[in-house]
Amino acid sequence: MKSSMLFTAVAVAAADSGTEYHCFGGKAHAVNYDIDGDSLETLQNAKVDIAPEPAMNGYCAEKDGDYDFCVGGNTDDCKTRRAALPINDIFSCDSCFAGLETDLFYSLEIKLLKLHKVELGLKDSHLRGAVEVHGHKDAATGPITSGSIPLIDGAKQAQVKFMIAGIIPFDLKISMPTTLEYSLGLHGSLDVLAGADLDIDLGDHFITYEKDTGFSVHNTSMSVDLTPKLALTAGTAAADLEFKVRSEIQVDLDSVMWYHLELVPSIPSTLDFEHTAGDSDKICIRSDVDIPLSHEADVHFTLLGKDHDVFHFGPEDLLHFRKANAINKCIEVPFADVLV
Repeated sequence: MKSSMLFTAVAVAAADSGTEYHCFGGKAHAVNYDIDGDSLETLQNAKVDIAPEPAMNGYCAEKDGDYDFCVGGNTDDCKTRRAALPINDIFSCDSCFAGLETDLFYSLEIKLLKLHKVELGLKDSHLRGAVEVHGHKDAATGPITSGSIPLIDGAKQAQVKFMIAGIIPFDLKISMPTTLEYSLGLHGSLDVLAGADLDIDLGDHFITYEKDTGFSVHNTSMSVDLTPKLALTAGTAAADLEFKVRSEIQVDLDSVMWYHLELVPSIPSTLDFEHTAGDSDKICIRSDVDIPLSHEADVHFTLLGKDHDVFHFGPEDLLHFRKANAINKCIEVPFADVLV
């Protein structure tokens, strides 16, 4: 995960109203503002809107350095794992990671020194990950092993920081503390790699607070694509595998608001050998998928240096994706030692 983000204003208009463009990694965002003061001390009314500006992405991509806007665990590019993770002397997680690519959505309106409206959230969010576990044991029976692996420390974060029109500070931090929870068991002698790659389109999720009406939520549907991974080196046994990737996407706008999304993909799987008369032996992986999504928000507006009321929302369930038998993949035994 990148610990800092590139931020560059490529166009600046007059101090009272105009548009700036800033790079959040390789993605451009337009900052539209209308401000009636020349400093925080004289400001009474202001309106700020920040939204993705895809037409300017080419400018951001040309900037020097590697500034992909990616947060996650055990990944540098949100697409591949950084390193294999040992579990014990029987199991290792050859490819376990979670990475989020997203765009920011933000709106702020101040009237007569009072917070009138604020919106904060994520647009076009894509979560990719993998849980591919290698298990090997020669004994007749393998134990059930349960535990967790922290993929990322919640203290690590990406940051975007700049001044809007040289007046209003914008200090955004995004983090995604992620833990892999597992329950694994081998039944017999086996050397196998099994699991799945995940590609979750989270869509858009943001929350609005208005002075007169309180909180309202905005979200689009979620879609999930799973690719089974299965390779056998030796053995004729079975296995039980259950994985949970517990992630919380945390967006914190300093002195204004924070918004959290909690995502917990659960993939209980079984590995079985099957024999059909007149047919080849097969090993099969079968999995259900369960992905609940919840969210929570907190408004703590102190941007103008004065105490303001604090308003809290949630946590509340947002979406829930379930699919029985989402993975159903068999390969013949014997076969070449490759992933399919």
